[in-house]
This record gives sequence, C-alpha cells and structure tokens, in this order.
Amino acid sequence: MGARTDTRKEARRKFVKSGTSKMFLTMLVGFGLLCYANVVCFFPHALMPDAPEWAYRTFNAGAAWASLVTSIIYGASILRLRSRFIPLSALTGYALALIGILLSTTVGYNESDASLLAAGMSCGAGLSLAMFFWFGLLTCLTEHRAALTQGWQALIGELAFIILWSILSDRMAITATGSVVVSGTLGVFAWRLATKDLADNESYLGDVFKPHPWLTDNRVTLPQSLAFPFAGLVLVSLAYGVVEAMAMTQDGPAFGFYASAIGAPIGAVIFLFWQQFGRKRSYDLAVKVVFAVLAVALLILPFVGVTLILSLSFQLSGLLLYSLVIDELGSSRRRAITVIAWSFGASRILFLFGLHLPSAFGVESYHMLLHSTSLILILTYAMFGTFYLIDSRQRSSQLRTAKERLRMKEEQERRQAQSAVKVSEEGYMQACRMLGCTCNLTKRETEVLELLARGRNTAYVCETLFLTRNTVKGYVKSIYVKAGVHSRQELIDRIEDACHDVKQGRQDG
Repeated sequence: MGARTDTRKEARRKFVKSGTSKMFLTMLVGFGLLCYANVVCFFPHALMPDAPEWAYRTFNAGAAWASLVTSIIYGASILRLRSRFIPLSALTGYALALIGILLSTTVGYNESDASLLAAGMSCGAGLSLAMFFWFGLLTCLTEHRAALTQGWQALIGELAFIILWSILSDRMAITATGSVVVSGTLGVFAWRLATKDLADNESYLGDVFKPHPWLTDNRVTLPQSLAFPFAGLVLVSLAYGVVEAMAMTQDGPAFGFYASAIGAPIGAVIFLFWQQFGRKRSYDLAVKVVFAVLAVALLILPFVGVTLILSLSFQLSGLLLYSLVIDELGSSRRRAITVIAWSFGASRILFLFGLHLPSAFGVESYHMLLHSTSLILILTYAMFGTFYLIDSRQRSSQLRTAKERLRMKEEQERRQAQSAVKVSEEGYMQACRMLGCTCNLTKRETEVLELLARGRNTAYVCETLFLTRNTVKGYVKSIYVKAGVHSRQELIDRIEDACHDVKQGRQDG
C-alpha cells in the first residue's frame, strides 16, 4: 500500500514538474480561442450582422436552454462515467459548435424560427461541452496557476474579439470557425499531454477523474464558502441580461455594445491582479465589493457606465466562482466539474430571463429602464435580499461552529483534568520535580509543569504564577522541547510514568 502511494506521489510530482508548463501554455491558447468563439456567439449580431432583432432573440433562447440542459446532464453524468467520456464529449461539443456557427450563417431570416433555434441550441450545447472539458483540465493544475489560466484565457478571448471586431466585423463567423478548429486540436494535444507521461503507472489524470460517489446520506454536499460567489454570479447574470436587452437594441445607446465588450477584459485584468498581488484573497469579500461598486454605479453613472460595470461584474463573478470551486473541490475533480457545469448553466438561463424581463414590465428602451421603478426595485431586492439571507446564514453557521469548538475545547480540558495524576500532593510534587530534574527544567518551568499536568489552561497558569501570557507560552514551548513531547496529553503521560516510578519506589522501600 505504501509503495503504491509513493508511486502515485512520484507520478504526480513528475506530472507537475515536467508537464504543467506545457499544459499551462496549451490551455492559455486553446481555452482562449474557445473563449473567443464563445464571445462571438454571446453577441449573435457578430455571427449574423444583417439579421433582424427577433433572430437574435431566437438564437439566444436556443443557446441558453441548450446550455442549461447540457450542463445538468453533463454535471450528473461526469460523476459516474469513465474518463474516456471526457474527451469524447469535448469532441462532440466542438462538432456541435461548428455546426451551429455554420448553420447560423447559412439560414435565411425569412424562414421559420426552428432553423435559428437549432443553430442557437447547437452553439449553446457545443460550446458548453467544450468549456467543461477545459475546466476539467484546469483541475490538473495547481490552484493558483488554474486561476491565472482562467484569467488569461478570458482576457485573450475578450481582447481578440474586440480587435477582430474592429477590423473584420463582417467576417466574425469565419474567425470563430477557425478558432473552434484550432482550440479543438489543442484540446486533443492537452489531453494527450496530461496522460502520456503516466501511462506506465496508475494515471494521475485517470485517478482523479475516477467515478466519485457524491452523495452523503442521500444529500449533495457543498462547501458553504461557495454560497456568496454563486449568488453573485446568478444575480449579476440576471441584471446583465436586463441591461443587455436595452443596450443591444436599435434604439439603444451609441456606445452600449462597446461598453459591454470592453467591460469583460477589464474584469479579467482585475481578477488577474487580485490573484497575483492579493495578500488575503477572500472570495466573499470580493463579491461584496463587486456588488458595492455595482450599487454605486446604478445610482450615479449613466446607462453606458452601468453597462460597462455590469459587464465587468459578470466576467469577474464568473472567474471568482470557478476559481473558488477549483480551490475548494480540487481534490475531487468530478465534483468540481459538476459544480462548474451547473453554475454555468444557471448563469446562462438567468441571463436569458434578464433579456426578457424588461418586456414583461413594458420597458422598451434604456430611457424607460432608468425610470422603471418596479423593475429597479425587483432587481435591488433580489440582489441585496439574497445577499442578506446568505450572510445571515453564514454568520449563524460561524457562531454555531465557534460554540461547538468551545464546547469541544472545554470537554478536552475536562478530560485532561480527569486524567491528571491522582496521587497525594507530596507524591505529585515529587514526580514533577523528578521529571524536571530528568529533563533539566528550571524551577519556574517545573512550577508551570505542575499546573499543566493538572489540566490547567494558559490563563490559569498566568493568574496563579503572576506571569504574562507570552512568558507562559515560552515556558510551555521550552518544557515540550526538553521533555521531548508535542502535546499536553503526552506531557501528562510522562507525569503518570514518573508517578508510577515514585509509587513503585515507595513500595520497594
């Protein structure tokens, strides 16, 4: 068993040392190109520049619903299916994405909605499958490098879209097709790169992607730390959909599209700076800051500024959640992919709901949106009400955890006190002095030793011997070193042995 564990560790070390750099570069390019294709399909007027608005709505609806269904099925299937399912599903996704892009450029806009709906569904399902494949490979990197890969691929894809749109706005479908083909090729290379060096041993990649039973007492368990980032992503997706519905219309603001396109790479840059230079990376605090900035933007900025901030927040919220999932669930890759898939699907469908929310309230332009009290109130209550509930639950959970830790500490101290040496005061003192002499303890250290062996805590020692807390800690550390122990229970065991020797000596005498 030990040899097998050592073999796994050596295989993982070899993989991390020799293959991660190539994997990192491959993922930057491959994932970045896929991100570019995803952005092109996210703005359907880039694929179909001459299409009417109803065609964009139909395409978006098909893409969002297909992405949701694909996410649910993939997330549930990845928990049980063999690892060969992962590259096969990715290749299927790339094929569907190509079909969807080609279909969107050849369909006639005088035809029924079914053709555009099929194009959107093909793009949505295909790009989702390909995205999940790359997210799965991210779990093979270290947490920090995986987060940097996410940020860089998003930045590469978004910047490529802005640059190519400015010079090839009527050829975006061709560039998207090429990016899908190259990304798929790099995906095959990345998968082979992740497995070839470990073929002689139990594959590290195969081991971490083995079927994982995720049910505990018939319930799906998730870390509570994911609550805030997940709520942030879905709520920002809803609000972003509302703003995009107004920004992308023919009557929308002149720079609405550019604000939406520029905001995403800015969000990626902020995420990269936060990952690289943040000393204490608190994901909950980061999401709260995002919403605070968004609240200020809603109050003081014009519509174009709100669009920019929401685009930035949409990108940043997704990167925060996905990097946190990999960080929290990195040891269970399939669970991480499942959570990412379901979060991705929820984000897409909430964005679609946001696109149709203004029409449900009779809002037909961005001027009406800024004066629609009911819609603004619903968004505000949805955002801050959800955050208040989650924050309250987290505080209650933290309070319960603190109480439980205090109870366990008191119980441990009580047990230590009960297990303390039960001999006469004279015999107890003699045992402590004998141990102190054996271990070359000073007089003061011997006095501290007597109290520690009785199960007394640091505060009691400070009060009894009139010492400061740091002084007592220094004595305790010195006692542990001289006695060759690492815990208070080991120290008590040494005292018990010394007491036994004292008692045995008296009986012999």
